[in-house]
Amino acid sequence: MGYQDNRDLAQLRQRIDMMLARGALVATNDTGGIQVHQVALLEGELADDVERFQSYGLSAVPPAGGDTLVAFLAGNRDHGVCVAINDRASRPKNLKLGEVVLYNDQHCTVLLDADGKITVTAEEDISVKGRNVYVEAIEGVVVTAAQEVLIDAGARIDLNAPGGVYANGTRLD
Repeated sequence: MGYQDNRDLAQLRQRIDMMLARGALVATNDTGGIQVHQVALLEGELADDVERFQSYGLSAVPPAGGDTLVAFLAGNRDHGVCVAINDRASRPKNLKLGEVVLYNDQHCTVLLDADGKITVTAEEDISVKGRNVYVEAIEGVVVTAAQEVLIDAGARIDLNAPGGVYANGTRLD
């Protein structure tokens, strides 16, 4: 093996080493057709316009400071693609096998638990006064249950319906 062969192998190894990088999310631009990030990588290396492909139907803007994994095709550091972003501080922990959770950094979650229950939570945070869960629809909201519908309110239940409140077709108000 000659000098040129060793040099070529060294360059190939360097490109392979440069294909993946861990980093920290600095900033996000979510205004275009694809989300782009600024990511701090190696010491002093700042990657701009790192694209992040997201699955159809689910989009998020993660908070700055999260961990990132960036791939660089053929080891070319001029064009990175963000493979994953994790925010250690807000990621729900201790899930059971098979559970799925949608969450944000404000402790709002939608949990599909191992028992088949769906729980929507807007936790109260000491820095925020109270939380509400909102359901908004352009036309109507329909709740169908095979057994019963239970509303358990700690204080009161307010119904605001200009057209009236009905039970089994009979107006209650």
